[in-house]
Amino acid sequence: MQKNLRIASGLALVATVLVTILRVTLLPSLQEPVTGLFRLSWLIIGVMLGFIAIALWLCLLARKAHTPVISDYSAKSRSPVGVIMVVTGFVVLAESLWLMLGGVLSESVPAINALDSAAKVLSIIFGFAGGAALVWIGACLIGGGVKEDNRSGLAMWFPVIWMWARLVRYEVSHATAIRVEQSFYDFIMLIFIMLFMFSFAQYISGVSRSKSQWKLIFCALCTTVTCLSGSIARVIMYFMSDEAAFNSGRLAGISDSFIGILSLGLLLTLLFAKPVERSAEVADESVVESPAE
Repeated sequence: MQKNLRIASGLALVATVLVTILRVTLLPSLQEPVTGLFRLSWLIIGVMLGFIAIALWLCLLARKAHTPVISDYSAKSRSPVGVIMVVTGFVVLAESLWLMLGGVLSESVPAINALDSAAKVLSIIFGFAGGAALVWIGACLIGGGVKEDNRSGLAMWFPVIWMWARLVRYEVSHATAIRVEQSFYDFIMLIFIMLFMFSFAQYISGVSRSKSQWKLIFCALCTTVTCLSGSIARVIMYFMSDEAAFNSGRLAGISDSFIGILSLGLLLTLLFAKPVERSAEVADESVVESPAE
């Protein structure tokens, strides 16, 4: 069962590279000469949908497999995830501060109506709350681990609401000002980030443990592919001085890149690191203590 999930993680890396190459090579040729806008590539969409279908199938096959809680891993194994989560939290805090001050770091569309303004305010408020939650949970992972309680799960709801507010802003402002084709891949990315945050909240709170494990891994797989492929492709477009292609992915922010790295790090930890065998440790201690008695 665990082997299927490891295969899925390998496919995620392959899909990330493939989608990145396709976006870099095909996107310039998809630009309309008159309007300067970009058409959708059904090849890219097909590759992404194909990977999502295979990942879902493999995760469903392994849904009964036991995946340890991340706190069951040694501090050395979970520390990289904790460090990435802390850094991601600070990046989210910085983006929220920049947005509050009127800067343009991740979203360059101004508020156009009352609903858009409300969504912007919510994205700022829950951006601060979500960033702080990520820093706190990441620090716990570096230290003594995250306890399975409602407090941890509730804290992870702040990033979920932050992503929901960003999606609302997209629907009421970005999607009305620009054709869907211009930011379709990033829109899919935002959806998977929100699902990833939601499944991680379920996972660390212990809610529906058997169901939340495979859901978390599936969402992490899709988040890794969509976030990393979009971020890497945009960086390549920048160095290629293709301003139009670079701006077409402006819906994705710096925080989304770090969330992609976070989902990848979480996958590698859950699927490849070995958890601490606490029962074996307790047994060893009892054997050592018994002669003294």
